[in-house]
Amino acid sequence: GRAMFLFVSKTFGALFVVSNLLVVLAFAGAVALLFRRKRFGAVLVWTAALGFVLLGFGPMSFIVMRPLENRFPRPPSDMPEPTGIIVLGGVVGAPTVPRGAIALSQDGERLSETAILAHRYPNARIIVSGGTIGSRSEADNEAFISKRFLTDLGVDESRITTESRSLSTAENAALTRELVMPEPGQRWLLVTSASHMPRAIGAFRRVGFPVIPYPVGYSTTGRPEEYRTIRLDASNNLLRVDVAAHEWLGLIAYRLTGRIDTLLPGPEPEQE
Repeated sequence: GRAMFLFVSKTFGALFVVSNLLVVLAFAGAVALLFRRKRFGAVLVWTAALGFVLLGFGPMSFIVMRPLENRFPRPPSDMPEPTGIIVLGGVVGAPTVPRGAIALSQDGERLSETAILAHRYPNARIIVSGGTIGSRSEADNEAFISKRFLTDLGVDESRITTESRSLSTAENAALTRELVMPEPGQRWLLVTSASHMPRAIGAFRRVGFPVIPYPVGYSTTGRPEEYRTIRLDASNNLLRVDVAAHEWLGLIAYRLTGRIDTLLPGPEPEQE
């Protein structure tokens, strides 16, 4: 059921963070050397060192991220006004509640771009979808904090509906569909990070909710030189690898559990 899937997905998500695995390999190698397992220890330490150098300084982070971010183009700027704009959570940082100040995560563009869209399309409804694990009250729930952020940016509160129960992308799709009951002919925009868009679109299609992708928060430029440049920027490169690996693993898990219909959902509805 829901609890089991969430537990397994969050646990695996934490275990299979590439940068964490490299740290564990390096530590395991050091322990092996300590216990005189020289060959085994050397293999682990060298694997970790090469991994840090190749992933931290080479183009691998762009190679794994770009297919995700390029999968769905943005709609043309002269498109008709949408019925509504759905923005997915995952953007409110941990310091928000203890500090009493909204701290956005690296996915913060989801909210800032939604505010821009809300002003561009003054009649569109805004749906904020995303709960917080273990949330006891509205004050520390992602959807309500996001709503407050949008109203602080001048979006009329009466336009915003919150969906504050979903704890995964599949639940974003199912619970948002339940909430808005989309009708034929309506146009709903989906705002989420470009790298997350394939899995999100797949999940919305799976529950029978056709949406128009509006990707935001790019981390790659899409230019050819990205594939052949050495960048001395290990922390950002490793973060990009971690985010991309999380998405690829998420796509595989969603495909295996029937939460999406194809491994990499694309712009045209797939012919199964």
